[in-house]
Amino acid sequence: MLHGKAHVFGFGASHMRAAVNGAMREPRRWRCAAFTLLFVGFLILLGSRVIDEPVFEWKLLTMANNTEQRHPPIIFVGGVSRSGTTLMRVLLDVHPWIRCGPEGMVIKPVLDFRHSMPRFHVNWSRQAGIYPNLLDSAISKYIRYIVEEMGPPANILCYKRPEVLLYTEYLATLFPDSKFIIMLRDGRAVAVSNKRFKRNTTEKLHNVLNKWMLENINLTRACQNVGPKRCLIVRYELLILNPERELKLVTRFLDIPWDPVMLHHEDLLNMNPVRLR
Repeated sequence: MLHGKAHVFGFGASHMRAAVNGAMREPRRWRCAAFTLLFVGFLILLGSRVIDEPVFEWKLLTMANNTEQRHPPIIFVGGVSRSGTTLMRVLLDVHPWIRCGPEGMVIKPVLDFRHSMPRFHVNWSRQAGIYPNLLDSAISKYIRYIVEEMGPPANILCYKRPEVLLYTEYLATLFPDSKFIIMLRDGRAVAVSNKRFKRNTTEKLHNVLNKWMLENINLTRACQNVGPKRCLIVRYELLILNPERELKLVTRFLDIPWDPVMLHHEDLLNMNPVRLR
């Protein structure tokens, strides 16, 4: 009798647990779907602001002679943190054809969100009429708007954020005319630089080296998949030892004329401190 009661009790408990788990999952699904709707709504509002808001004076002057707005291509600069990405940004920024803005912090979270969406989240978005291509289009407009509004117009724009190039292949599909520069530095120097830069970190050097190895494997693989015409790996040590040779390779890759001013970037930075931001 006791055995029968225990069996019945166990049967009921299992059903009760299943019901509770289902009830807990249901609000989670609704929250994910609601977050997607809010995010896309924000991007749509952002797009309307681009049309409705007064533009800057320099943009009015630029558009006065252009009946059709053309978007400049974007160079994405990245790599493992402390690998020389800031140096490359500064070197590109002094070239008269290129404008690199400051390091923006608002693009990577959007890319993280897009690539962390679970399958059921995507299915719920489809049911709401939000298909992946619509979301990708909204994200590309959001990224371009941020990059363009970070400074004055230029023939070529540049955006630098070390971890963003973990999404190189995705960005390559969003921006077909974009190019990518990945900075590669000796892992031992990266580990020591991280230790000096983050003085309060408790992360051990071998953990930093392991992270360096894994991220560079992903970065180089993505660069190979994108192809040599759109992605270039620059060795930090070679850039320091022979800057003219390496920068000429960079300008050739970007299809822009070589300018010796890139070898004297510190002089221009002293004259224009805004570029340091």
